[in-house]
Amino acid sequence: MNLKHRLILLVASSLLGVLIFMHVSDYGVRNLWGMPRLEMAQVDLIQTSKGQELDTFLAKNIRVSDHDRLSGLLEGSGWKLDDQLGSAYIFTKEQQRTIVTLKKLSREYVEIKVQME
Repeated sequence: MNLKHRLILLVASSLLGVLIFMHVSDYGVRNLWGMPRLEMAQVDLIQTSKGQELDTFLAKNIRVSDHDRLSGLLEGSGWKLDDQLGSAYIFTKEQQRTIVTLKKLSREYVEIKVQME
């Protein structure tokens, strides 16, 4: 391999690395792994992480402004929408309170974080 080929290979691999890093920093590793899982499962919502106080989901075909659909999902489980602060929705159920935040990742995908208090 001559010098010209090595230089082209170096530039191409550097560009590929930058493109991968940009997507990881924009979407997060869990969401990048979740997008193909979501497409293969042929559902609109999957859980990407579970914690003691914070669960994260990845959704498609849900607009950030689609609070009626979000409210309907949670109200069907006994939660009541109390307030909305920007992209954060505050729900209560008996003595429990949860905050649901939505973050638009792309035209098709929305990250949903559910924080229990």
